[in-house]
Amino acid sequence: NVTGVQTCALPILYLPELFPNLYWDYYVLSGNPNISWEIVQANPDKNWSYSLLSQNPNITWEIVQTNQDKNWDYILLSSNKMSKHPFFESKQLSYVLK
Repeated sequence: NVTGVQTCALPILYLPELFPNLYWDYYVLSGNPNISWEIVQANPDKNWSYSLLSQNPNITWEIVQTNQDKNWDYILLSSNKMSKHPFFESKQLSYVLK
C-alpha cells in the first residue's frame, strides 16, 4: 500500500501515471488480468512478458495473429479463455483429436 492512499478500484492504467515515482514492474503487471492490449500498445517501451500476457483473457486470437513478432507462449494461449479462432471453437477440433 502507498502511504496515505486508500485502497480503491482505480483502473490499473492510471496507477503508474498517478505514482510515477514508484517502481512499476511491467513484467509482473503482465500477469494481471485487468491489463488490456490497449495498455500494452500504449507502453511499447515497457518490459512486458508475452508469456504472462498469453494467459490474459483480454488477449484475442486476432491480437496474436496481428502481432506474431511477439514472444507468445502458445501452450498458455491454448488454455486461454479468450475468443479463439473459429476453427478451435468448432466441432472440427474434437473430430481431429479423436
